[in-house]
Amino acid sequence: MVLREIRENEYDLLKDFLYEAIFIPEGAEASVLSLWFECWNC
Repeated sequence: MVLREIRENEYDLLKDFLYEAIFIPEGAEASVLSLWFECWNC
């Protein structure tokens, strides 16, 4: 396995990876996550 520093153009991928990593049960609302992601760059 090769590890490297994240590139600046990959920063936005972190949001996607975090969102995908959090388990949201079927039928549950993800509104809290949506609000958090809206404020990611606040």
